[in-house]
Amino acid sequence: MIEQSALNVLNELEKNKLHRIYLLSGKDGRYLKLQIIKKIKRKFVDEQTEAFDFIELSGKDITALDVSNALNTAPLGKRKLVVLRSVNEAESAEMKKIYSMEIPSFSTLVIILESKRKPKVSEEDTVLVSKYTVTSQLTKKWIKDRCRENGKEISAAAIDELISRVDGDFFLLLSEINKLVLYIGERKKIEQEDVEKVVKYIPETKVFALIDAIVAKKKRAALKMFKQMLSTDATSVNLAFFWLLKTFSQIILIKELINNNESISAASISEKLNIPLFSVYKLLPIAKKFTFSQLVGTFHKLEEIDVKSKIGEMDLPLAFQLFIQSI
Repeated sequence: MIEQSALNVLNELEKNKLHRIYLLSGKDGRYLKLQIIKKIKRKFVDEQTEAFDFIELSGKDITALDVSNALNTAPLGKRKLVVLRSVNEAESAEMKKIYSMEIPSFSTLVIILESKRKPKVSEEDTVLVSKYTVTSQLTKKWIKDRCRENGKEISAAAIDELISRVDGDFFLLLSEINKLVLYIGERKKIEQEDVEKVVKYIPETKVFALIDAIVAKKKRAALKMFKQMLSTDATSVNLAFFWLLKTFSQIILIKELINNNESISAASISEKLNIPLFSVYKLLPIAKKFTFSQLVGTFHKLEEIDVKSKIGEMDLPLAFQLFIQSI
């Protein structure tokens, strides 16, 4: 087993150097872990056969037999890629069998580990990744590249302001860049004042990431973010709940407008409701996906939690967590 940083792995993959097992360990580096998997898929798994050659297993669904069958069945294209997620929820006996497997030459196994513990792996061609740090220079280049992909430039001052507000969380950076692109409209360059108006400071940014996950019904991701928030800054729970109430009220207002006029534009909705256009773009698909009664029913549940927590009949963090578990 050899240890490498996430950036070294990505550089190797760019040069078509591929190993048989990748252990992506630790709670950090979600974005870079995803990029490693995406790069293996893009460079080594045929797009036409991806449905057969790319297999993901998660949690209690992971068994040594299923993993063995997936790895040892010859690919229809160039290579087989098997990804295991939430392995801490799998049976330990099953994982021990998986770690003892030899991987055929036509397959690659990626295991996403929550802890930094080193499992004993029989396969010699194994890479352990536990470092996900990115230099400031590379982060700035990444931000410029993402803006250019959207046909925009960004000033150096705006980049510094963005990093100061969102830190090094690449998922949050990408989300905020998308908001900024929508916010500036036809303008070609994102300036510092745009960032100051649109991008919230952490932990407020993480509050909005939690709200996005809840509204999109991504229960696992939302629960994980909620527990992290509770352990690091319990006061953010109140802020998150306030914004969740506000977000659902906005979705209901949008739903009313599109029920009355299906062809109404996002710009018109933004103007009528005084909601930023980038927020309308995010909330429109949710408003269209659910019925008016479903949205109102959810809002009433949130209102009940809000009222009862304020008069002492409910513990807000517990009630909030139970609500997330019910989505």
